[in-house]
Amino acid sequence: MPATFQYSTSLGGAWTTENNLLRTTIHDMLGLPLSIDVTLADPTNARERTYTEYIRIRFIDNINTNQIIFLGKASKIQPHYDPVYGQILTISGKDNLQSLLNQFINSNYTGFTRRSALVQQIVNDHRITGTTDTVTTSPDSGEFQDSTVAEPATQLDTNYVNSRKSVLRAIAE
Repeated sequence: MPATFQYSTSLGGAWTTENNLLRTTIHDMLGLPLSIDVTLADPTNARERTYTEYIRIRFIDNINTNQIIFLGKASKIQPHYDPVYGQILTISGKDNLQSLLNQFINSNYTGFTRRSALVQQIVNDHRITGTTDTVTTSPDSGEFQDSTVAEPATQLDTNYVNSRKSVLRAIAE
């Protein structure tokens, strides 16, 4: 299978692989978080009860890298009838980085030699706790991929104090 769609009903809980995947569309626009539309076969209407808004979902590339392509939460669940496949379920989701779009960064980051460590620190500093809109579960959860290249000691030093940049913009840079 070239890709896997999974869901988890609890933060830090086990991931369950969905076997009824028909179609996936990932929407990627510069400067905005990813969004996804996943269509599942649901001939007995059983899948509709499994998926709820804000359930954790992810999409993994299984061809070469096993990297997580999308990690976020379901935002809309739509059951409907398709003349070819019968009863189907479309799940729309937003990337977890959505919560960083409207937060502003006001910190100085120094001493990082790997871009992945810098991004992870920025995300951890702006994590929303105590809500269902948590950016990540934990630093060792596999949601961050390590950078393959080490940068010179001061190359990644950045000062965002009074920059008025969103956290998402800082990560993109």
